Amino acid sequence: MLIQITDGTFFYNEKKVFENVSLQINDNDKIGFVGRNGEGKTTLIHTLIKDYALREGEVYHKSNLRIGYLKQNSGLNSDKTVYDEMATVFTEVFEAEKSMRQLETEISSLDHNSTEYHQKLNRYNAKNAFFEANDGYNIEVKIKTVLNGMGFMDRYTQVINTMSGGEKTRLAICRLLLSQPELLIMDEPTNHLDFTTLQWLEGYLASYKGALLLVSHDRYFLDKLVNKIWEIENFSVSEFTGNYSKFKQLKEAALIRNQQEFERQQNKIASMLDYAQRNIARASTSNSAKSRLKQVANMEKIDKPYVERRVPRFDFTFETPSLKTPVTVKNLTLKGGERLLLDDVSLEIGRGEKVALIGPNGAGKSTFIKKVVKAVNDDYASVRICQGVVMAYYDQENLNLNPDDTVLQAVWEKHYRLTQTYVRKILAQALLSQEDIDKKVKQLSGGERAKLGLAMMVIEKGNTLIMDEPTNHLDLISRESLEESLADFNGTVLFVSHDRYFINKIATKIVEIENNKFNVYNGNFDDYTAEKLSKVNEVKTETPVLIKKQTTVYLNPKERKALTNAKLKHKELEKEIAELEIRQSKLEEEISTNEVASDYKLLAEKCSELAELKKQVDSKIVEWENLAELLI
Repeated sequence: MLIQITDGTFFYNEKKVFENVSLQINDNDKIGFVGRNGEGKTTLIHTLIKDYALREGEVYHKSNLRIGYLKQNSGLNSDKTVYDEMATVFTEVFEAEKSMRQLETEISSLDHNSTEYHQKLNRYNAKNAFFEANDGYNIEVKIKTVLNGMGFMDRYTQVINTMSGGEKTRLAICRLLLSQPELLIMDEPTNHLDFTTLQWLEGYLASYKGALLLVSHDRYFLDKLVNKIWEIENFSVSEFTGNYSKFKQLKEAALIRNQQEFERQQNKIASMLDYAQRNIARASTSNSAKSRLKQVANMEKIDKPYVERRVPRFDFTFETPSLKTPVTVKNLTLKGGERLLLDDVSLEIGRGEKVALIGPNGAGKSTFIKKVVKAVNDDYASVRICQGVVMAYYDQENLNLNPDDTVLQAVWEKHYRLTQTYVRKILAQALLSQEDIDKKVKQLSGGERAKLGLAMMVIEKGNTLIMDEPTNHLDLISRESLEESLADFNGTVLFVSHDRYFINKIATKIVEIENNKFNVYNGNFDDYTAEKLSKVNEVKTETPVLIKKQTTVYLNPKERKALTNAKLKHKELEKEIAELEIRQSKLEEEISTNEVASDYKLLAEKCSELAELKKQVDSKIVEWENLAELLI
């Protein structure tokens, strides 16, 4: 067990956040932490790591527990280069190596029988054991593996403070991964990641040896990685076994079961009270009636199951449909400044299609979306909007809203003919309260601004919806409500999203930007990934394999015997090398234990034995390679 919280209760400015929470995190747990925005996920994490003190209850940590915590949108600030900053994770290991080199020089000039020689040798062996235990020879490989996977392959020498906020966040992830804490806590780690980087991170975390606690709205990510879900709701935390999709099934089943148990008990109580009321005044049945009342009074009551009623609604409707092909792109070339984004691309979006536009960050997705939106009013030869299209546009940055307007003013500025009653109704359906409506746009949270933008799309009654990252800032319940609304929508949708679960639910076609071109795939995200994998496998299959033409070689009996002996020796060497490597691995594990590390004499013996094993392995490998050349 790494962390345990028992009967934890926390208040923030006398406002209850959670109460009577009991949870634990064990070795190798992979936990997804979900709940509405503002429910207290981040607060609970701070109590788990003892940043905040509980009002009631206790938090226990395993002794010397190493925790790594990535806060949401917390970038890495440093005047160092990318590579040098990552190397600081291994400062102690590098210092040990430096000491080893210094000791080697000093030991070489000492008498092998002197006390000083043995003292320095012991120090050297201790440093070497620490270096080996921390995999010192592979540090460069580790750093480059993580940096390359997270998209910094050609940026090792760039100074970190010259980078964007999103890049600094990715570097903070890199540093945490390299530090390999026993418990890795990450709050929305998938923000700012494109599909390629996200898939690499999923693969890395899937084989992570420590425990994970992931706060994420990325349901695809949670499905791939976690084996438990924590859900915070109504001041308590419930634990479910399985990934996110399994959690949804289990929660629904538990709700039905709890509702049935509650109703059975309520019916039983009603029946007992009815009996008591009818019989308490009659002498012959009075005692029986009082007994029923006593049973009801002493009965452990089942609480009515909590059901979150406040779910936002986005009812997208339109009055008249567009013509058959709302958007036609023909031979479009698009630049972002001087950089080429799209090169001579063409695309037709049919009425009723739901098209997801995907690609790496910076590929031109948002630029293309804005070009389509502008084509409603501007006459472009390369982008045509057909007659009858009523377009509603969601801008991920909400730049179409005046930050100094109140929420009500922001709507009326664009739709001044609408009644206040109607506007308030649509905003209320999006869960923007009276208090929210009187706020200025700049005072809204990210989630509130997103709901305002979506509510304005509902008001516009577009038959063609253009959406740029609509799920950013939305909690899971809001995302799922938006998914249901778009699934029921009969019009056309063109959207950009990094939310693979959302894409999978909505898209009927995927348009991928790759090498400045459009690759079009029919179906949802699962269909897209299956087809991409199929194409990769086809390339592997179709790649011609050069087969060396076999020539018959006639050997005399002596040569045949020598060849047979060489083959047998080659196999024997393979087996010996494997056995030696197993012994080497076990010995390295022994050296890393506290028992050996604290006993210098034993440590020296083990290090000596390890060095001898390595020599044997190297010698056997050279012999194996020489034989391999003869046998080709």
